[in-house]
Order: sequence, then structure tokens, then C-alpha cells
Amino acid sequence: MIENIELKKSAAKHLYLQLYSQLKKLILKEKLQSDTKLPPIRKFAHKLDVNNVTIVNAYNLLEEEGLVYKKVGSGTFVAPLTDQHKEEQNN
Repeated sequence: MIENIELKKSAAKHLYLQLYSQLKKLILKEKLQSDTKLPPIRKFAHKLDVNNVTIVNAYNLLEEEGLVYKKVGSGTFVAPLTDQHKEEQNN
């Protein structure tokens, strides 16, 4: 799933928001299961040909919404969906 993510550098929408939206959709549709490790920041940035800050900002937005959690030294993981997330998924 993650390997299919593409960012449009010519789009008006910031790259980190494009990434955030695509990851959020994958999480809410449960295409990324709980406790799945997201790609490391540097590797993901290299793969998408963007700055590390783009990945960090997207991951931070997902964390603010409770969609991912971070383990220091281990990485960023998909959080279990809450009832609120499941309602959002159905809308």
C-alpha cells in the first residue's frame, strides 16, 4: 500500500499534506493494520524524493489525530482505530 503513494510536486497542496491525506486514508480503510510500522523517515523521504521534514510533518499530523504512535528508537506505528475514527471512516 505505502509503496503506491505518490506526491505531486506541482500541486498547490503542500507535500506533507498530500502524504498525510494518503496515509490517513490507508489507515481509516484499514489497509494499514494496527501496530504496522511506517517506513523510517529518511528511507521514506528518499523513496518519495522529498525532504525529511515532509515526512516528519505528515507523521506529526497523524500522531495529533491519534492515528499513529511513536516509539523512541523504534519508529512510528499505526495506532488501533478508536470508535471516533471508525465513525469518521464511515462518513
